[in-house]
Amino acid sequence: MTSALALLLMPQWASVGSILQGGWRGVMVNKNVLGRTIGFAVIVFFILRKYVYRGRAKKIMLVGSIMAFVMLVGSRSVTSLFAVILAYLLLIVLSFQMRFAAYLRVAIFSVSVALLVPGMIMFVTYFEDILAVFGKNATLTGRIPLWSALLPYVMDRFWLGYGYGAFWASMGGPIVYLYRLFSWLPTHAHNGYLDVWIDIGIIGLFLTVLIFLKLIYYCVNEMMITGRKNYITVMIFFFVIYLNAINVTYNLMLEARLGGGIYWVVLSWMFMYVKSRKELGILHGGKL
Repeated sequence: MTSALALLLMPQWASVGSILQGGWRGVMVNKNVLGRTIGFAVIVFFILRKYVYRGRAKKIMLVGSIMAFVMLVGSRSVTSLFAVILAYLLLIVLSFQMRFAAYLRVAIFSVSVALLVPGMIMFVTYFEDILAVFGKNATLTGRIPLWSALLPYVMDRFWLGYGYGAFWASMGGPIVYLYRLFSWLPTHAHNGYLDVWIDIGIIGLFLTVLIFLKLIYYCVNEMMITGRKNYITVMIFFFVIYLNAINVTYNLMLEARLGGGIYWVVLSWMFMYVKSRKELGILHGGKL
């Protein structure tokens, strides 16, 4: 809401460049922070409108959804927009399959995956053209060269990493070499998975991915096998897909600051929720 007001009242201050051609940042430090924040808001508004509220409140949530999506597009944050669209598409696929008998759902899911392959081929084919629309290039604004430069250091501490935040905090270490290569002075890998690997090694990365897989399995199992779809299950599914997608170019896995750390707090709550559900025997009508 505050970012929307800033764009209305102080458009030049709340945007990067012109209000029509530049990216919107609202009251955030840059357009990417607004993009990932408002992307999460799009998800929340959608779930509240579809599964929680009724009557007038539902209409208010619809307005909120539209406003949030417009701001997401206006931010020109490609990763956040892609993450929201991806989560929506996967939810549509799952919702469509729930209309059929349980024994048909696996077959339909397989067909859906097969249909996604041509789509992915087209996406890769026109990748540079898509990025050009948002003012990007094939290096993802310098991220790919940074990832390439970081890989040798990752391999040096392959199993256990450098310790939480140690790699980027050591001003006399590898960071000096990176600052010589990149004039924009990176303070993280701009990839959540790579930063986890740097901080806590491949073992930590494996455990992190395991948490995501456990949550996705719970949601797919709950919706496809049992046919139930409550708002918390949908929220977990949306959030996990969204968080995984935005961490391709952002670092939100082990972020300590409130603006980024809140995502890990929400993820931890979701993991404990699923764990408690299984311990209580709620899944599959009391049979685990």
